[in-house]
Amino acid sequence: MLTQAARRALLIKDGLRAVAAWEKQHGAFTEAEPEASRRRVADEVDRMFSTRT
Repeated sequence: MLTQAARRALLIKDGLRAVAAWEKQHGAFTEAEPEASRRRVADEVDRMFSTRT
């Protein structure tokens, strides 16, 4: 559905903007930090879908 795609695109854009703002204030992330975040999000998504009935 287009509405869901648009919502997802806006969420991604907002998230990237927040990351850029954080990096501007605190410095760039190390290589390990984004990878740890990706694993954490992937684990959470897996949990969300594995608990649905």
